[in-house]
Amino acid sequence: MEFIQRLSTIQDAHVLKNFDMKRCTGYGVGGYAKYYAEVYSVQALKQIILVAQSFNVPYRFLGNGTNVLVSDSGYKGLIICLKKLDKIILQNFIVTA
Repeated sequence: MEFIQRLSTIQDAHVLKNFDMKRCTGYGVGGYAKYYAEVYSVQALKQIILVAQSFNVPYRFLGNGTNVLVSDSGYKGLIICLKKLDKIILQNFIVTA
């Protein structure tokens, strides 16, 4: 199975190919990321990292995209956007943020 196909099977994640990084940086500059994933759960984040590692695809994390510069030549790996991981869960007196 191809890398992008495998990523697309992960629940709680939205995966795109050839993503224009200008759309998610505060300065609105930069090239394309070969792969881009927004994750909505910690479980999806774990799975995406494991898939990237198994396919030997380099990855980087992105928060809100402020104070980030992306090269005009882009990024040849996977950008994992964490800004949708904004839930705070209180369960049995344990806070998970």
